[in-house]
Amino acid sequence: MNPEFAAILEKLAAEHGREALLNAEKFKAFLSEYTHGEYEKESRLLLQLLNDDIQEEANIENIIPILDCQRRIILDEERYLLENTITEVADALVMVLKKDGSSTEIQMVRIDGGTFTMGSPADEPGRNDDELQHQVTVSSFCMGKYEVTYKEYKEVMGKMLRDDEEYNPLPKQLSWYWAVEYCNRLSRQEGLSPAYTIDKARNDPNYLADKWSAIYRWTVTLNPNANGYRLPTEAEWEYAARGGNGSPGNYIYSGSNKVGDVAWYNRNSGKTVHPVGTKTPNGLGLYDMSGNVWEWCWDWYGPYPSEAQTDPMGAATGSDRVMRGGAGNSDGRSARLASRNYNSPDSSDWAAGIRLVRPYDQARRTP
Repeated sequence: MNPEFAAILEKLAAEHGREALLNAEKFKAFLSEYTHGEYEKESRLLLQLLNDDIQEEANIENIIPILDCQRRIILDEERYLLENTITEVADALVMVLKKDGSSTEIQMVRIDGGTFTMGSPADEPGRNDDELQHQVTVSSFCMGKYEVTYKEYKEVMGKMLRDDEEYNPLPKQLSWYWAVEYCNRLSRQEGLSPAYTIDKARNDPNYLADKWSAIYRWTVTLNPNANGYRLPTEAEWEYAARGGNGSPGNYIYSGSNKVGDVAWYNRNSGKTVHPVGTKTPNGLGLYDMSGNVWEWCWDWYGPYPSEAQTDPMGAATGSDRVMRGGAGNSDGRSARLASRNYNSPDSSDWAAGIRLVRPYDQARRTP
């Protein structure tokens, strides 16, 4: 996001009210005074985003889908040339409109780093061959207390995936690509630096295309110094699911050895998703780490190394991204802490969801 342009919008809203940002005629009248003739492209795109429906809306949740629809209309002609700019302009507008506190706050849990044994012992029931035990050290980080809900996704992206309960995790059509895009847009809308650089015009050189042809193969790179939201690495996910540094270390599922206590899975879920936070949390206060929906991780899927690792990022190349935790349509074996799953990053699985991560020193502590 262009911070200077965002600051102009904030100043304009502070001095003339949010209606000056939502009404094209009013915004146009203030353009030269506030932009001093600069940011011509951003200003033009913002004017194109505004229509009569927007200025009649007071609720940010209703404004975002309208903005998203307008953004898509603009992109029809010059998709890749304008995509980054139009998205950043829309996100800058949303960020300013959310300053009134009407947005949903992502609840984060601080997790102290430490060393743990990743994978499963050879005698664990349901164990798979790709769960080789090895020592892993992870740095401190913050993780979402809950899986991202439909309401939270819609508030940021405006896309209507399906009509569903607002506190349900995303039940349908969420690919890994959409997950990283959500992370970036949420970050920009909260004034944070995005965790990912996404190049939609260039195929990912690390994608092994011999498996099958993906619809999308965006090049996505991680910005290590960003303070925005991102997906957990597979190691971070398992460390948190096991309870972090204070874990007793012997649970099969996240917070219990009884799958039904902590997980919605195929024997108790009706083979569907359930509202987040309705099962018992683990020792860190994280809900639904076992069961409900598979959670996308950053990593390419690949075999574990036998040697100890520190903050591993997964395989260097691959054709699938890692998913963890099991889902409402999967059995108890998949809900195990060490169980691994994977899917093509362009796959839109009804049982796929996400849980957010941020740097340890950047997020508020959740009670």
